[in-house]
Amino acid sequence: MLLPQDILPLMVLFKESPNEPLHQAKLSTRLHWSASALHRSLLRLNASKLWNKSSNRVDHHATINFLRYGLPHVFPAEMQTLCRGMTTVQIPGIAQPQIPFVWPDESSSTMGIGVQPLDAGFVHLAHTEPALKPWLDLVEVFRLGRVREIVLAVQIMENEYASRNA
Repeated sequence: MLLPQDILPLMVLFKESPNEPLHQAKLSTRLHWSASALHRSLLRLNASKLWNKSSNRVDHHATINFLRYGLPHVFPAEMQTLCRGMTTVQIPGIAQPQIPFVWPDESSSTMGIGVQPLDAGFVHLAHTEPALKPWLDLVEVFRLGRVREIVLAVQIMENEYASRNA
């Protein structure tokens, strides 16, 4: 059974090039996880058929379908009151709400409606690897978004997959 924190390595692996081999030691360092925690997470992703252990690859179609249809039900968003934090649920080209959604984070200055991230590692990784932030935002789009935003998030993920496999 998946745990909320399993979505973090799933999104990192989704974004990585499928031709690059998975180095668990490097990934665990990036995530600030122990090697054993990452190994257990990968086993759960493999059992869920979102990641294939033998080929070391994410099943992109299964991942997109899980994020779109399963994530909001399995790991629903927990809304909080207004707080200071890092903005999330952002898709380029979509007008943002007047009061944005934020992951609570004392080091950020944006005020918004707090959304508890699936794992504290989301905020940390968004700070340390800004190129991954849009991919982490997509997770919250699937958890909180309206239909239009979800459709755009699916298109973004499918376009990324298609561009790497063209």
